[in-house]
Amino acid sequence: MAAGGAGGDAHRPTNGPRQRSYDRRDLSEVTDMRLLCLLLLVATTACGNTANNTGADAAVDVMRSDAVNDSPSQGDGAGCVPVAGPDLPDDSFADTNCDGIDGDASGAIFVAPNGDDAQDGSMAHPVATLARAITLAKSAGKAVYVAGGPSITYEEADTLALQDGVAIYGGYDAASGWRRDDSHVPIIRVHATVALRAAGILSTTTLDRLYVAAAEGTAGTGMSSLGLVAVGSPGLVLSRCEIHAGAGAAGANGSGGSKGNDGQSGGTGGNPNCCALYLPTGGLGGNGGQCPAGSAPGGQNGQGASDVNYTPWGAGTNGAPGANGSGGSGGAVDATGVYAGGPGVAGADGSTGGGGGGGLWGQKFFCPTGLCGSAPLNACGGGGGGGGGGGCGGRGGAGGGSGGASIAVVLVESPLKILASTLASGPGGAGGAGGAGGARGFGALGGHSNGMDTCGGGGAGTTGSRAGDGGAGGNGGGGVGGPSVGVWVVGPGTPTLTSNTYQGSAGGTGGPGGDPGVSSLRGADGTSWDVYNQP
Repeated sequence: MAAGGAGGDAHRPTNGPRQRSYDRRDLSEVTDMRLLCLLLLVATTACGNTANNTGADAAVDVMRSDAVNDSPSQGDGAGCVPVAGPDLPDDSFADTNCDGIDGDASGAIFVAPNGDDAQDGSMAHPVATLARAITLAKSAGKAVYVAGGPSITYEEADTLALQDGVAIYGGYDAASGWRRDDSHVPIIRVHATVALRAAGILSTTTLDRLYVAAAEGTAGTGMSSLGLVAVGSPGLVLSRCEIHAGAGAAGANGSGGSKGNDGQSGGTGGNPNCCALYLPTGGLGGNGGQCPAGSAPGGQNGQGASDVNYTPWGAGTNGAPGANGSGGSGGAVDATGVYAGGPGVAGADGSTGGGGGGGLWGQKFFCPTGLCGSAPLNACGGGGGGGGGGGCGGRGGAGGGSGGASIAVVLVESPLKILASTLASGPGGAGGAGGAGGARGFGALGGHSNGMDTCGGGGAGTTGSRAGDGGAGGNGGGGVGGPSVGVWVVGPGTPTLTSNTYQGSAGGTGGPGGDPGVSSLRGADGTSWDVYNQP
């Protein structure tokens, strides 16, 4: 992944005073010292040496000083001397308020794998899910303490909505009296493509020692997988957490363009006959194909006997092919933390073919007596055939969808702190393929004209001209591949990123176009960054 970073201090913060811890052997030694001091005090008093008890007083002072300046480790609180101030869970796991655990047992909602969401969330009656714990903690003004371990995984159905002021601490071992250490980090798998969402967190709200993983995007949808999305939340602090985004989903393939509709053939010209009976008419021009934007041009009607000033069109012209689209590129996160990449651009529809010209009517001949009745008459030739209708253009191929992103942390106007954490992003989704342009619609043939009739003198009209074909549709472009990013930063403010580990993957490949051989139709490949600052 490409290197990146943001400002921030380099020291490791602590949430409370670091105190020396005793084990039980240490406590027994202190007890022995106290007994010795008391014996010395009693012996000195019994001897009447009240004026010179410096040695005994000094021993008692040492005992008192040692008891005040040191706090016991987590356990039953025996021999513990409380330290003034709140007992926040800290990196030394010190029990400074002597309630037996690192932190304040009375100020927390507890979560354990054997819990029940119907319970009150106390240490004796934990709940089972983070979602329920956050709700109870927000209502009661408490923090959330989560039990963990190598074989403990919480399955959360929906995105966890973080709340202002509700800190969440992991590392607790419910089986050993809720002692806390680094080997009991809870694993939280969220069955949604956004695992954690924070909005409007302004006061300091800490997430500590949690492993959180988002679900992968559904294949073919272009969905992104985001570990944490923070919007307007500068008060959030991530400490010693692991945030994992799943793989981005491949983009949807663009649909191929449909074939253009064909035109209809021209009509047949009227039969030759004796002009005294009726004048032959030309055949009707064929209708153009029914196209999405309206019908294609129809054919010209054929010439009839009464059409004196008639100019045939000739053959219809073919329609132009539609322009190709282009490959997708780029991508951005919007004000709500949603990522969208550039889809492929669709190809244009082909244009319609022109209608065919009509045919000319047959010559007029003199009919001898008896052939057209009792008197000699003129015989009219047949009408010209109608021109064929034009074909529709093929529809353009649709562009391929963009591949989904895999981003561990998305920050929108949230210059928060991330300390000593692992930020892991999966592979970006591949861009969807562009659709191929649709085939052209064919122009129709012109209509025919009948030959001589029994009159023996009328000539046949000419056949109408063929119409033009529609143009083929343009090919759609492929979608851009999705990015793989550790931290994506949007808006003003610089987050504090200190001592973090980035585990990245490759961006998704760009999707091919509707014609794979055309390089300009291919979508751009997705990028890979540790930290990306959106322009």
